[in-house]
Amino acid sequence: MTAQAKVDFAANEPSRVVDVELSQTLRVNGVRDAAGKPLGYDRDENSPMKLQVTLPDSVPAGGKVTLQFEYAGPLTTRGTSSDQGLQLAHIDKDGGYLLLPARWFPLTDFPTNRYTGVFQIEVPGTMTVAGTGTSTGAPTSVTPRISPARAIGNSRSAAPLSPSAAPPPPSMENERMLYTFRVEKPEAAGTFVVAPCN
Repeated sequence: MTAQAKVDFAANEPSRVVDVELSQTLRVNGVRDAAGKPLGYDRDENSPMKLQVTLPDSVPAGGKVTLQFEYAGPLTTRGTSSDQGLQLAHIDKDGGYLLLPARWFPLTDFPTNRYTGVFQIEVPGTMTVAGTGTSTGAPTSVTPRISPARAIGNSRSAAPLSPSAAPPPPSMENERMLYTFRVEKPEAAGTFVVAPCN
């Protein structure tokens, strides 16, 4: 999985540090502020799911800060404590699922925190996505398009093809589709299932 998360935080007390939880199987490639400036961050050695981000200045109580996280890695996490052994996230070529307790995006105060958000999930064209929030509509293609080459010199256009001679539509295997889900009211959102289209 490769991901980017833009998260708005509200400070409960003055602080220069933002503590989040993010699956330890995901490698953080960078954390930036709202202006795109890189910020320092560290994983907690005793609790590797915890990630601490250091801000350049203290944020007052009630103040807000926006952080942009870039991270990647395999997502096959197992739960801890009472749910030991339960696989909380799994993604492979045949589909997958992302359960909120896997902490596949940066969370604070799990499991009590509630939040709004927009989740955008990109999958192969042969897959579909269902999950929390309200779908904003049909998925959109994010596959880069290559423009056909322009005719050179005295070339003539070929005669139109009859429907029976037309090439088959392109395979969805090479297509990339973006699904968007919006969460308008604060809730514990973030559970999604990716399955083959049939």
